[in-house]
Amino acid sequence: MPAPDNHLFIQGDDCYFYLNTGTNAAPVWVEIKNHSDLAISQAKAKATYKIHGSRHNRTRGGKFETSLSFNYQRARVSDAVYDALADSFQNCNPVQLMATDRAYTDPDAVGWKAWFEVFKHDTPMKDEEAVLIAVEAEPTDYVENGQLIEPAFI
Repeated sequence: MPAPDNHLFIQGDDCYFYLNTGTNAAPVWVEIKNHSDLAISQAKAKATYKIHGSRHNRTRGGKFETSLSFNYQRARVSDAVYDALADSFQNCNPVQLMATDRAYTDPDAVGWKAWFEVFKHDTPMKDEEAVLIAVEAEPTDYVENGQLIEPAFI
C-alpha cells in the first residue's frame, strides 16, 4: 500500500511505539514506553537494464527493505514487552509493532505497522545499571487465517 502524500514518519519525542499482544484481527496494542533511539532504516533494491540502441544503462526500483532498531529498558519485574521480544529472538516468533505520531486511538494518527522478527537482542551484563537491550528487527511473513498480512501504513 503506498503512503499517502501527507504521510509522516515522526520519531523521537513524538513517537508512539506499540506491541500487539493480540492477533492481527483482534489487536491489543500495548505501548512500549521504555524505548529510546528508535530508527527505521528503509532501502529499495535496484535493477539495472539496457534499452536497445542506447549507450546508457537505466535503473529501476525494486522491492523495499526495511529494518528497525531501538533500545529497550527492561523492567526488573514481569515485563510482557521484554518477554515478547525475547520470544521472537529465541523462538523465531513474529511480533507486530506499530509506530505512530499520535496515540493510535487518535483518528488523525499516521504511522505504520508490520510483523517483525527480532534478529539482535544484545543484553549487557552490568549489575549497577538498568538493563538496556539493543534490539534489531526486520519484517517477516505472518499468516493469519490463511492470509498473508503485509506491512501497512496507517
